[in-house]
Amino acid sequence: MTRDDERQWGAVCAEVPTLDERARHFGRWRRFTELLARTRAGDAVSVWEWRELADELGQLHAEETRYVGRQPTGKPFPAADSRAVEPGTAARAPVPEQFACPVARCDRIAGAVSTPAPRCQLQDKAMRSVRLGGGPVPG
Repeated sequence: MTRDDERQWGAVCAEVPTLDERARHFGRWRRFTELLARTRAGDAVSVWEWRELADELGQLHAEETRYVGRQPTGKPFPAADSRAVEPGTAARAPVPEQFACPVARCDRIAGAVSTPAPRCQLQDKAMRSVRLGGGPVPG
């Protein structure tokens, strides 16, 4: 066996858990188990038999992945939240304003609302704007 053969068999060996999972998922498990049994029994099994199975399962997986989340028309579904922050932009995203108890009596924190500040139902006062670290916003 050449070093290249050893490398290819090593790749097959590393792929067995993924191949097992995909073979079950795509209805190729019998083929997978027969190939595995023959290999373990020391029968003359070619690495190319494994590559053929891996390639077939890889194509099925790619096709399924391509169509997951698509409408019957083939168009992708719209994003669940069009306001989602793109990766790497979190540092530039605006921090939502938060509000705390107007008399610092409780630890309630409220998020921004359409009005300038939510009202404290207990104190009947506008809640005070706070930073995420807890301190008041200078103002």
